[in-house]
Amino acid sequence: MEYLPPRYDSVFKALFGDKNHKEFILSFLKSFLECPGDEFFKIKFLDPLFPIECKNGKYCTLDLLVETKSGHKINIEMQNSDLNGFDKRVAYYLSRLASKQLSQAESYECLNRSIVIFILNYEMKPEKFNNSFQRFKSCLSDWRLRNKKGEDLTDSLEVNIIELPKVPKGYKNNFFYDWLSFIRADKKEEFEMIEEKTECKELKDAIVTLRRLSGSELQQAIFEAELDAKRLKNAEISTAKEEGIKKGVEKGIKKGIKEGIKKGKEEGMKEGETRKAIEDVINLVLATKMPIEKAMKILKVESKYKKQIEKKLKKLGI
Repeated sequence: MEYLPPRYDSVFKALFGDKNHKEFILSFLKSFLECPGDEFFKIKFLDPLFPIECKNGKYCTLDLLVETKSGHKINIEMQNSDLNGFDKRVAYYLSRLASKQLSQAESYECLNRSIVIFILNYEMKPEKFNNSFQRFKSCLSDWRLRNKKGEDLTDSLEVNIIELPKVPKGYKNNFFYDWLSFIRADKKEEFEMIEEKTECKELKDAIVTLRRLSGSELQQAIFEAELDAKRLKNAEISTAKEEGIKKGVEKGIKKGIKEGIKKGKEEGMKEGETRKAIEDVINLVLATKMPIEKAMKILKVESKYKKQIEKKLKKLGI
């Protein structure tokens, strides 16, 4: 039996968003977040349709949203596609997550930590951040509101970005790396190796749960529907690109024809003017017997046409 890949949205939510298996997400969060351990003694899942309004007035659906004992909000997002505007999306999610915590009557002192965690199935590219973002060797980069000296203004806002391709390969005896290796895994042998070597009880249980989910016809159908949706989206993008290229070529051809006609007219007019200037020089020489150079100078004809004029005069016996 093949295992369903945990990094896909439907599988990720089935594993980490199940209220009956809170220990999975708790173990994962505790493996890297700087947060007192007792914060995770009491945790609850919030509605994933948490009202974060988009620019067009619609709502964003969060992958996973949990609240800790003290009310800290943690949003976990699994992202497989390298889309444009990721930096703006991070800022928007974080700001909206924080602003939705307080009612109009509440004091700012009531604001709890807002933490957004992005798990990326690709490496971030500096060129998508106006080259202000540098590449990090570590698979985890954490971000807060701080000055250029690295001093934090507040710990209320935090972003953690995990890049799965940078996760060290092989067993590291580290719960954080074990969880990431699990999320990134594809093959049956990989899951079996992690299950055998990890010392994290919750991760062992998660692998058992994944094995059960992988054998579920319903979960398989949900996963296939997700794949079909991704294929359809990719096909639409590919079609849009092809249509864009086709329209661009057609527009380029039309523009080229138009410019070609314009250029041809200009060159034709220029050629006609040149012929007339040569004929004028020849007529002046024939009428006055003056030297060719003098006639060309009077009529302001370029010296490069002298040979043509001489050739034509020679045919006329001059």
